Amino acid sequence: MTRHERQLLAEVEASPFAWEVRELVRIRGRYEGPASWVLQVLNERAQPANRSGGKWPKTPNQAGQMLNKLAAGLEFKGVKVSYRRHGLYGRLCCLERQTERQALVTKL
Repeated sequence: MTRHERQLLAEVEASPFAWEVRELVRIRGRYEGPASWVLQVLNERAQPANRSGGKWPKTPNQAGQMLNKLAAGLEFKGVKVSYRRHGLYGRLCCLERQTERQALVTKL
């Protein structure tokens, strides 16, 4: 594992937002919706202590930016982050579970 990969994993491990994303995908297998929906679902799930402080997004825009920043590290942890366009809702965040094999293949 390269130093960059270790740094990505460390960011994911230190982020309460990333932990909640992983738990959401672990429970549901897949989640798709605008960043505002993702943030709302994660706000409902997360402990108040995790939502306070600078490591939790306050707006949907911040949530989307944080997902982008954490995407590579989340992929190492088995969560694929992708996006697609939707006519009514605009850009949708797609969060889905990956097996270790799928994660390894995407890295090659």
